[in-house]
Amino acid sequence: MRERDPFAAGFTLIELMVTVAVAAVILGLAIPSFAEFIARTRLATATNELVSLINIGRTEAIKRGTRVVVCRSADGTACDGTSWGDGIAVFVDSNRDNAVDAGEPILRSVTTIPDTLTLSATGGLAQRVVFSPAGSALTNGEIALIGGTTDKLKRCVHVAPSGRVEARPYYAGCGSA
Repeated sequence: MRERDPFAAGFTLIELMVTVAVAAVILGLAIPSFAEFIARTRLATATNELVSLINIGRTEAIKRGTRVVVCRSADGTACDGTSWGDGIAVFVDSNRDNAVDAGEPILRSVTTIPDTLTLSATGGLAQRVVFSPAGSALTNGEIALIGGTTDKLKRCVHVAPSGRVEARPYYAGCGSA
């Protein structure tokens, strides 16, 4: 029988198989948690972006002393979206017709809402949020952001008549007519 060299190092096949099995178990437990983490992060990002865009509309209405509209927009240049998930445009509505016309500046637009989210609205927010020059909301209600079946993957954005915008935990009835 050969003597084992005390300076030779390495793993036996059994040690390697045990290590691979332990790694597989750890990955099996971690991947579902990581997927939910990504979904929650996407939801939080979309919620924060929506609140930010609505707040920009209110701030610009006060700053410019004119009516500003935040609306559903598929291309960021017109209020033509079929859902809040299509995209959002913020613009100055000089002639009070709730539509982007020539000469009315588009202040901000977003057309990259994640496909994994569903957005639905109640009240006057079904189409748009309109702010008066004083910053009050002429349309108010709630927009629900739904990224999954659990309440951890749902948020509710509330626009009060005063113009205050707030992200809230989801509850039954948020975003439904």
